[in-house]
Amino acid sequence: MSEPVPDPELGAALVSLELADLRLRPWWAAHWVAAGLGGERLAELAGLGGVEREVSDLWPLALAELGVATPVVGARRTAAPWMARQVLEGRRDLPWLQRELWPYREDTTDDDEALDGVVYAVDELLGLLERAELARRPPRRRRGLLWRGRVPEVSEQQERESRALVDAVVVALADGGVEAAAAVLDARSAGTVGGR
Repeated sequence: MSEPVPDPELGAALVSLELADLRLRPWWAAHWVAAGLGGERLAELAGLGGVEREVSDLWPLALAELGVATPVVGARRTAAPWMARQVLEGRRDLPWLQRELWPYREDTTDDDEALDGVVYAVDELLGLLERAELARRPPRRRRGLLWRGRVPEVSEQQERESRALVDAVVVALADGGVEAAAAVLDARSAGTVGGR
């Protein structure tokens, strides 16, 4: 396995958000048992291959032994640093991170104002970067006319600052979680980050 085994809370969040291969649950359980965690249900789960129907039956029972409630509350917040690390490691891109953290996905009921604020701010920054990219593209023909569309101009400095801010937010999210990412955005809005 190329990725480290998540702790039980993160593992539960990843499964809840459908970000992990469900066949990994026995693998994780085996690692948690080896770390001295859990009880009988976790050990039983660790002994399975990953494709058996019993895996899904045992999963919530094993999590309960570990003190992790199901359904998972706050799964987006719990998984956000992991998702940001996926982007930093080049396994996923920023649009994926944005989609997965978007607060009104059908499969999530998390209500997290701080995380939502980070997601909305990054969405605005990504929109600005997309406009900058569109403005650089050559005009295209549309019904015999040159057409570029209505793309508001974005200065090179705005683009550089936005790209740097997005990068700083993703690093902060990966290293320190939602509060750290929000602090980077707060510092920027207060004018203390500058071109970072």
